[in-house]
Amino acid sequence: MSEVNRRVPRTGRGEHTRDVLLASAREVFWEKGYLDTRVADIAEHAGVSHGSFYTYFDSKEAVLWAIAADLSDRTVRTARGVRMETEGDEVQAIELANRRYLQMYLDNRKVMRLMEDVATFNPEMRDARLSTRNQFVQMSKRSIERLQAAGRADPDIDAACAATALVAMVSSFAYQMVSAGTAEFDVDIAVHTLTTIWARGIGLLPAYGSGSSGGSGAGAGPGFDGGDGEQPTAAPA
Repeated sequence: MSEVNRRVPRTGRGEHTRDVLLASAREVFWEKGYLDTRVADIAEHAGVSHGSFYTYFDSKEAVLWAIAADLSDRTVRTARGVRMETEGDEVQAIELANRRYLQMYLDNRKVMRLMEDVATFNPEMRDARLSTRNQFVQMSKRSIERLQAAGRADPDIDAACAATALVAMVSSFAYQMVSAGTAEFDVDIAVHTLTTIWARGIGLLPAYGSGSSGGSGAGAGPGFDGGDGEQPTAAPA
């Protein structure tokens, strides 16, 4: 992955200018496409000079990677702390993580689409996207193995295969919502459906939403990925 430009502004005004440049780059990349965008286009949209642009970024590629780094951080944060928030209810933790991820994808649809498009011709971006997804696959694998060891998940499924398939399911669904014009899907219905498939797919419970969740029911049990509060969900490739 290309090194992200990390020039940190020392003043509030500098931070504001950098934020404006990033926001402008997102819009211009979306409108013109990454390949057709020039530094001059970003600077003009932001209302700053060329010189001001280069105070914060070396090139348009540096801006792109700064946007990508921020997006990766946001993606990973969708899986943080959900088990604690759902008091250890495994199914509700999956649901919350899926909801956060889908909402994050929809709220950042332009940037998500940009990264997907750039990944089609930029090997470094493609590798970075795959690396982000692999983080979620590994978290999911460990979680499934933990549940299997506790007798909570189907012992006959391969944890690595299941994790890869489930992460790809949520990731691809989110991409289709944005890129294929199917965003009319109700988010609540989408979250419920994806969570049901995920839970049933690993044998976590016989029927999601049947009233079996709770402190002593199917929703209780060992936490996903230990005590760090992480919950696996999909990540864009």
